[in-house]
Amino acid sequence: MRLLFLLIILLSLQFCNTYDKVQIDTKKIQVFNYTGWWIYGENLHLFKDKESLEEWELFFINEDMEYMTALFLEVAEMEYFPLECIMKGSVFEKNNKKILEVSEFEILHIQGCDQ
Repeated sequence: MRLLFLLIILLSLQFCNTYDKVQIDTKKIQVFNYTGWWIYGENLHLFKDKESLEEWELFFINEDMEYMTALFLEVAEMEYFPLECIMKGSVFEKNNKKILEVSEFEILHIQGCDQ
């Protein structure tokens, strides 16, 4: 009986170790450059990809979201005004929403400005 109990514990541990290894392998993050439009309105930061025309929520890894909101409003001077940008990051899905996790970005053009 003890032998059976010990065998079950060992198999459980082996299964857990294998499962952890699989989870670690699937968490490899691929970082890409995405060109498109950063849009802010109603306390929501969105990115519309120029190539696929998909919209993703934005999350800035290295920045405070309040600071990013203030930056957007200072640059665009109003909500819903798109800023053409290059966003470096990765897209993932959470709670049936696609999120672009941004590590770096560059503003290319501000709509309505000639610069």
